[in-house]
Amino acid sequence: MLTILDRHDRAPRPNRFEPAMTGVSTTLPAGALACRSCGAAVDNPDPESVEVLSVWPRQIAISTRDIPVPSTEVRVTRCDICASRKTRALALVMALNLGSVPGPGEVEADRIDAALAALDVIGIRGDNTRSLTRTPGDLGDLVAAMAHIGGAASWTAGLMQGNDPATCAPRRWAHVPPELPRAAKTAYRALILRMMESPTACPPPTVDGALRGCLLCGRGSLKVKPSDAAEAWGKVERVQPGTLGGTSTPEMVAGFICPVCRTSVETMGAPGTPAVDRALTTYLGFTLMSGAQFRWPLGKAWAALPVGTDPNREPWGHLDTVRLAHQLDAARYVQRVPQPEDAR
Repeated sequence: MLTILDRHDRAPRPNRFEPAMTGVSTTLPAGALACRSCGAAVDNPDPESVEVLSVWPRQIAISTRDIPVPSTEVRVTRCDICASRKTRALALVMALNLGSVPGPGEVEADRIDAALAALDVIGIRGDNTRSLTRTPGDLGDLVAAMAHIGGAASWTAGLMQGNDPATCAPRRWAHVPPELPRAAKTAYRALILRMMESPTACPPPTVDGALRGCLLCGRGSLKVKPSDAAEAWGKVERVQPGTLGGTSTPEMVAGFICPVCRTSVETMGAPGTPAVDRALTTYLGFTLMSGAQFRWPLGKAWAALPVGTDPNREPWGHLDTVRLAHQLDAARYVQRVPQPEDAR
């Protein structure tokens, strides 16, 4: 099962819109219920669509945390537009294999629905959102950018913040304060710009004192979308050159590790000679047999070279990779990893 969070390794942004709603509301008509999302009144709602929410007072004294606090039950429903949007969110979860429904996929559907609701707030719905929902990656970007806004804009968010349950929005989304549509428009523009980006060679982020290539393989760039570059390169690492096959120095060197080499570092637990050996072996298409280890390092990492050495155009370009591959081919406890063409 592939989830949106697996794909992007990050959780949706926290809700930054805490104050109670300051938009327009009106008295709920007799026999009607408010749509839990857009807030509009729904006359004579289908009993099957009615939900009962338990709403607690927003301010609860710390001293009463062990004392039962009475809640208010509020009945809500969904208007036809919001119900259709939720149905589409569930269909996307099933179509893109994001989880089972009922089951974990319902959580993913709620996130997608919240993101689509943020687009709905600014008048973008239905077919106009299809380009943002084609793949799990598209949905991940959409959820990360907009779900927190859609969640904050919902009528139920206002109820939880103390709004009167006997009211509704006079029209869809009329209860939403102006800062939320502004935030949605800003996020939408950024999302569209990101979609239009093409992968290009992106060097490591500019950080004072950081080397300009991967600390292990020395590659000077990653081919990614510019907006993904900082995340792809990760955080600054500080290592001792002596642990990377070089000469120990009084000062550590700082820099970044590319995603491919980072896998080896995470497997070995730290950026050192074992991680360098593993990353280099993997790059050359080999694997060390279980329980075996090299008697001496295969080669030094790029960060172990003299300060000022230019980054490599290709990974491990500072080493004679052809000679190393021949040596590994002749090694007793090393296996060549089958490639797709070899498997045939």
